[in-house]
Amino acid sequence: MTDNFSIVEKIKEELAEFETSWIQLVKRPKDDKGVRYAMSKNTSGNYFNQQDTISTVDLFYNSTFENGEYDDQGERKIFMNVMKFRIDVSAKQIDLDTKNFKFIPDDYSSPFTALFMTKDFKEWAKECYFGEILNQCVEAFPKYGTVVLKKVGKEVEFVHLHNLKNEQTAESLETAKYVIEEHVDMYPWEIKSMQGWNTDGIEMEDDCQTVYERYGWVPRYWMTKNGYEVSAGNPNEYVNTMVIVSFDAEKKDETHDEHIFYAQEITERPYQECHWSKQHGRWLGVGVGEDLIANQRSKNIVVNLKRRQLSWSAKKIFQTKSEIDAVKNLVRDVEDGAIIDVGINGDLVQINTQNQHGGDYEAFSQEWDRNADQKAFTYEVATGESMGSGTPYRLGVLLTDAVNSFFGFKREKLGLFLTRVMDKFLIPQFIKDMSSKERVMSYFSDDPGFETLKDAAMDWVRGEAINASLLSGEVVDVNTLVQAITPYEAVKQLLINLPKGLYKDAKYKFDLDITGEAIDTPAEVQSLTTVYQLLAQKGDPRADNILDMITRKVGIKMGASPTPGGIPPMTPQVASTGAVPGQGGQANAQPKGA
Repeated sequence: MTDNFSIVEKIKEELAEFETSWIQLVKRPKDDKGVRYAMSKNTSGNYFNQQDTISTVDLFYNSTFENGEYDDQGERKIFMNVMKFRIDVSAKQIDLDTKNFKFIPDDYSSPFTALFMTKDFKEWAKECYFGEILNQCVEAFPKYGTVVLKKVGKEVEFVHLHNLKNEQTAESLETAKYVIEEHVDMYPWEIKSMQGWNTDGIEMEDDCQTVYERYGWVPRYWMTKNGYEVSAGNPNEYVNTMVIVSFDAEKKDETHDEHIFYAQEITERPYQECHWSKQHGRWLGVGVGEDLIANQRSKNIVVNLKRRQLSWSAKKIFQTKSEIDAVKNLVRDVEDGAIIDVGINGDLVQINTQNQHGGDYEAFSQEWDRNADQKAFTYEVATGESMGSGTPYRLGVLLTDAVNSFFGFKREKLGLFLTRVMDKFLIPQFIKDMSSKERVMSYFSDDPGFETLKDAAMDWVRGEAINASLLSGEVVDVNTLVQAITPYEAVKQLLINLPKGLYKDAKYKFDLDITGEAIDTPAEVQSLTTVYQLLAQKGDPRADNILDMITRKVGIKMGASPTPGGIPPMTPQVASTGAVPGQGGQANAQPKGA
């Protein structure tokens, strides 16, 4: 056994490989003589570097040139951004929110628990700032082509790809040979506040340090040598570990300033990832930003050629065949009304500098714009612009279907990724936090399922009134039932006692409304209103059913039509909630099993 493994030297080697190496994605063919063509990083997209690709996307997204802001003649160049708009449109089309997360009951004996979980999760997600993380995912997904989330303690964090250094050819972060996350410029007090870290020797007056969090394989003997717990086995075998270290990256040979803060054997890495579009042979996904790099470069070339041509066409240049010494500069040397003497046989003719290729520039520019729209699916129906006059209606429908299908597919990818994050990271922590103590939940009239809960509470009150009448030996009085449920007609809020541990044994299914159709209430109400108006004009009795659907969707309960004698119809019992009429427009309810 050779005890020569150094975790710091290993990390330095991996960082150098990540930053300087270009991986070959596509091999170029050989010519007839069997000689392979010369290749460089810029030939035919054969070579790829993750850090270079991310940096290029960032430069173009922020309207910055790769080779400076001035051309070879010292004039400032124009950057016509074709990337940012299309990335933002793509993000808008795949947008998801915490309201898309729903819990569905998987046990008919407890139908209300899932409603409580859905409402509780929205509030819990706000406290955890999960909505902000969702927005970061939506914005980064089409921009870089990859989104990564990480479980840190009780929370989920968004991982910036600029700080992530990993094996570029890996299929996933879980199978990568190494995954290194840089934490740049950590303050000494930040380092000392980390639980479980070995901070001996760290002084508060020390400068900020870059800390490297590495996931990868190390020899088992190295873990044992440094006093870390590790599973039994051959000392020379490698084990999957998380190691946190700091060192001076500028010093190649000196190791006196290395510091190992933490090391632990792990079974799985704390990352979940999602890719816009996968390319075989590389880990980083292909996003809208990378797809439009060539379009951005071409657009800038066309725009700056046109700018230069317009600059030349704006100049007034003259020529003369006269040997007489005429003025050299008409702008500087000639006043208004002056007469220029060019001799008896002389002449003074303006040189034609008019732009002769404006149409060519415009056509070429539009061709690249159309290509960008084809790559990003940012047609007028996606951006909200009106389609050109004369566009056939059927073509508009086809484009709408194509755009919806494309972005629906990408939204589904992101939704499945977030579902994995929920199942592995968030839901267990959510249930643990919400089950720690008894609580009172306020359920308002605009919350989904309010009418169902309210009806159940009214059924319970009606049942209690019937039981009281029967136990008293009296005949059930209809007026008593009416008086019992009357206070509930105007209730706009229910106060529900949730017992400790309610969600631990709950039977539910988690669902993510990817399409957003289930939450687009305004559009659905508008459609139902149109149907109601048509049926009402024709005197169709089904109009009443449509009206009832509309009122329920907007949170208004009008009740059933009056019946002879003023006796309200008995509604079927849904579930017992232990509801008791409240005061001030509120009601208290106790869920079944509490």
